[in-house]
Amino acid sequence: MTGRVMKEFNGVQRGFYGCQILASVFLVLFSFIVLTSCTKKTPEGIISQGRMEEILFDYHMAEAAEATMPGDKGENKGVFVEAVFRKYDITKDDFSRSMAFYFRHTDKLSEIYTHLKERYGTLASVQTDAITALNTAFET
Repeated sequence: MTGRVMKEFNGVQRGFYGCQILASVFLVLFSFIVLTSCTKKTPEGIISQGRMEEILFDYHMAEAAEATMPGDKGENKGVFVEAVFRKYDITKDDFSRSMAFYFRHTDKLSEIYTHLKERYGTLASVQTDAITALNTAFET
């Protein structure tokens, strides 16, 4: 009787170790998938986050310049934006594809625009200081 119980126990024990090995393999594969999917590398064909920030800074400045231009806006529409694309050696499609990526990754887009807000704030402060200095110089 004891021999039969020992045999069954050994069979259960072997089955348990088999499950442990399978669980370990699963854990390793799951960890690999999670780690490789959480990398910060930007996918191929997408403009990197830092470069996108630079492009968007100039892009929004170009749009603002076009919006404030006197005269017929139709003939000059897009001229400054196209100049930004040439400056960074990208196409409108490159820009659109990258923007679509960042719209799907709002954490990255939010970070970009947080930096842009800081940069525009600094720029506005410098412009205000320059205007104040000019006004002071002309008052005397």
